[in-house]
Amino acid sequence: DKGKGIMVEEPKPLKKKQQVEMDEEYARKLHAELNKDIDWDVAIKHVKQKAKEDPAVQIYQVMKKRP
Repeated sequence: DKGKGIMVEEPKPLKKKQQVEMDEEYARKLHAELNKDIDWDVAIKHVKQKAKEDPAVQIYQVMKKRP
């Protein structure tokens, strides 16, 4: 065998700028996919309800009503 064979080129590693651009694109897609599943109206209602249940908020509301 004289070493004559088919040479397979290894893929060149991406340059840093290209890699960063690909990572940013992937992050945007992932972020959009995760936010798609969230019903923001329900989330906001939940946060407001929790705020009303907080004892410190209730005490403040009572103190605010007193003359």
